[in-house]
Amino acid sequence: EPSRGLRDALEHASRIDSLFVERTMTRCSDTLFVLSAEEALAEPMQPDQAAMDSLIRELRNKFHYVVVDVPRQVSATTQKVLHDATDLFVVTDLSLGGMRDTLRQATALPAANAGCQISVVGNRIGEHRQGEISRAEFETAIARKLDFAIPFDPKDVAAAMNAGRAVAAGNSKVTPVLRAIAERICGTTTNPRQKRFRLWPARR
Repeated sequence: EPSRGLRDALEHASRIDSLFVERTMTRCSDTLFVLSAEEALAEPMQPDQAAMDSLIRELRNKFHYVVVDVPRQVSATTQKVLHDATDLFVVTDLSLGGMRDTLRQATALPAANAGCQISVVGNRIGEHRQGEISRAEFETAIARKLDFAIPFDPKDVAAAMNAGRAVAAGNSKVTPVLRAIAERICGTTTNPRQKRFRLWPARR
């Protein structure tokens, strides 16, 4: 269950310390902790850029990897997150709107962070069979291949959401793709049966 911890952190930099982060994060497993918030639609949040810097710094001190889900709207706060990231993932569906947004993001992100690795993730592939742009057409339009393609799996994904468990913990057809994305971030295999180090070449 989300708390107000994330909002408090982003609006009040003085509250951020190791104890605050520890108390506000939700522990999903021994290796996964989530800091989130469910906000009222009538209460717009005004994040403090200094608070974001402090929060990311504190999280980096406690964890090997920090994953930030940012909105598509760019602000000074999200721009700072993008600038400091080591890996950026653009998630899109195969629609005309998704294609245009992906083109805009692919053009803007290198200017915001020239040193990071950018990956494009196609999500919910096959959801709209009649109106969906084909993968080949989409890749031609954005002038690059999709790095990952997450298939549409309404049954298993909905069941996992309703049960409050991680999709990747089950046997959904999206699980191998989610594991591959995690491996791209971590540089190691996430399959417990395969304990080996893996280097991922940067794609141009």
